[in-house]
Amino acid sequence: MNHSNLTTEATIGPDAPNELGFSALKVTAAEGYVGDRPGLNAKTLATILHSSDWHICDAESPARQEYLDRYFDPESAYRAILGYVGTYRPWEILTTQVAAAFIQTLNRIEVGPISKRPVDALVITGDVTDNGQLNELEWYLNLLDGQEVDPSGGRSKSDWVGSDSDSEWDERYWHPESDEAGRVDLPTGHFGYPNVPGLICAARKPFKTTGLQHPWLSVHGNHDALLQGTVAPDTELNELATGSKRIVGLAPEQTPLDVIEAIPTIGPARYIHTADSPTQEVTPDAARRLSSPGKFAELHLDSKSKPIGHGFTSKNVKDGTAYYSYEVGELILVALDTVNHHGGFEGSISQSQLQWLESTLVKFSDRHVVIASHHPSPAIINDYCPNGAERRVLGPEILAKLMSHKNVLVWINGHEHENQIILNVGLEGRVLPEINTASIIDWPQQARILEFAMDGETAYITSTVINHDGLVHPDLERLDLADMAGLSRILAFNDYQRRDPLTSIHRKEGSIADRNFVLRLPNLLYSADQ
Repeated sequence: MNHSNLTTEATIGPDAPNELGFSALKVTAAEGYVGDRPGLNAKTLATILHSSDWHICDAESPARQEYLDRYFDPESAYRAILGYVGTYRPWEILTTQVAAAFIQTLNRIEVGPISKRPVDALVITGDVTDNGQLNELEWYLNLLDGQEVDPSGGRSKSDWVGSDSDSEWDERYWHPESDEAGRVDLPTGHFGYPNVPGLICAARKPFKTTGLQHPWLSVHGNHDALLQGTVAPDTELNELATGSKRIVGLAPEQTPLDVIEAIPTIGPARYIHTADSPTQEVTPDAARRLSSPGKFAELHLDSKSKPIGHGFTSKNVKDGTAYYSYEVGELILVALDTVNHHGGFEGSISQSQLQWLESTLVKFSDRHVVIASHHPSPAIINDYCPNGAERRVLGPEILAKLMSHKNVLVWINGHEHENQIILNVGLEGRVLPEINTASIIDWPQQARILEFAMDGETAYITSTVINHDGLVHPDLERLDLADMAGLSRILAFNDYQRRDPLTSIHRKEGSIADRNFVLRLPNLLYSADQ
């Protein structure tokens, strides 16, 4: 699959754009590090691979809302009002192939590049699925377990009903296949997207991966629990997901301003279709049932790879929760569930989880702790809860709790699809960094190697950004897994909704100080270690 495309730690960036602004990619030299490396006497505690936001996507699902996405297109009059919608990406049909390429990359990484300590675990900080469907979760687990993945769900090519389906041709969607009627969609005609005959068949073809050789742990994200990462599932939405009607547009009485109710940062949120909404016939599929925290944990416990449950326990299944603690190397990983299950795509935790967090930090008061969650603290702002529900706890209160415990070393997260370091400064100069890692679905499709070491009073955290094994120059006639993963990365860089300075896709890369760095922090447990 790799075709000698060893670009793991290289820098991948754009080549010169064509007249429509579409850029191929090229490889340049690997970047250096910002910050001084640990000394030879430093004691290594763990090497953790950190990835986030795989968004394994059933692009044919009737529960998706691609038709809303056009209102953030560059010429949309509603773009400034609605902001980023994010319900359609032209490369979403390639998420399983990108994951397969990424797993191959991780299997080649045996030790941390600085410490040379063997990899202790991969930690995936949420949004492992795109629409909270059980078939998406099954594909994700099969990828990591080394089982067969069938992105078609067993349906034939004639059943294809993705957003670029010829049966419901719409110029707003990318149609990679040649159109017999000679029609040209906007992504192709205005933004330079390529014609790739045979892509849909290739993307839907079943395949098997080798599985991940390292132990791995999952964290719960909003797209793992909420439809389109925003709307709380219910009986009606379950019927939509598993049924035979796919919504393809606004109802006659609706305006694009109704989209506001479908994509709020803070709940509640709802699907805005009505009885008059235009629909497309699809093949019903019971495998598209919607997930829940307990079910998420249950299926992880059924996984065949290591460790058992991937952090989750039978207690999570029984209680319907998705938070836990787990030993990784000589560290304790504390995984939070920052999904507001009442709706809204930004995060919060329950009062019960805050109490559990306090007791867990006390329990491991003599151990260095890494916090893992899907949302970073600036995105933990969703305080919505229905009458009678538990209070939701927001970022500042969580940060205050973490900073009150000397054993908390760092907080790793995702959600923003961006490489970013957040330095939180508390009382008496206490610093708690957050390491936010880019997604595997959007540009730059990167992950990190995090190495943890202690040298007396100083703690070191080293980050090395890594790329997946998708080809930088894919063969669009061959279209094997590495070609399709590479094509996904090219399309993601050329996201036509993010070409202006304010929304530029380059922002997601971060600076070199957000990618390859060595953080030096006080070892607040130093006196206890002696």
